[in-house]
Amino acid sequence: MKSFGLILLGSFISLPIMAQQAPERYILQAQKINDHKVVLDGDRKIISWIVPQLKAYDTFLHQRWSFIKNHVPDYPGTDYPQYYFSCGFSNQNYGVASGWMNDIGEKIPNWFESARLYYAYTGDMSVMEIVKGLVDYA
Repeated sequence: MKSFGLILLGSFISLPIMAQQAPERYILQAQKINDHKVVLDGDRKIISWIVPQLKAYDTFLHQRWSFIKNHVPDYPGTDYPQYYFSCGFSNQNYGVASGWMNDIGEKIPNWFESARLYYAYTGDMSVMEIVKGLVDYA
């Protein structure tokens, strides 16, 4: 019985170690993120779909905040943007609020930190005003 226990214990210890040596285990089928096919480089790291690659981070940040500043519709029946009352948007229906729970306790610190870092990166103070409005409303 003691040897069976040692074999069982050895199996539990060695199985995760052997599993870590199989890098292809993550790529069993074509994967997508936000409707974009996942493409990996030679080191198996995800390559951004935003081009040019050297400006992908900068481009993404500007696109993200441009959407918030210029393209978010008002929540139906209010003069407030949808993000005051909705946690996100449907990927299938542009501008339509998702059905996810609006977790304001998580959203406000996340938005504040994102705006703070964007302001530090760009000097664009308008994003801090957007978050201030969200905080003041809440």
